[in-house]
Amino acid sequence: MRWKKGFVQRERSEQDKRVVFMMLTERGVLAYRHHERFHQDMIAFILEHVSEDESMVLQKALERMMGYFRQKYDPL
Repeated sequence: MRWKKGFVQRERSEQDKRVVFMMLTERGVLAYRHHERFHQDMIAFILEHVSEDESMVLQKALERMMGYFRQKYDPL
């Protein structure tokens, strides 16, 4: 697989050449942050257009979902 878009960088371990480290490049981190901001804006928009009761339930669900994604995929 080629890394044409420049979001990810590969680096072999000095101790064990079979090990390959994958990390986000500066461009990858910026893309990740942009995507995270998109999700925050989407949630804010939705919360403006629901009742208070719906808002509380939706906010909890979305916070749990964001927590899951941060725990699973946060590169930092």
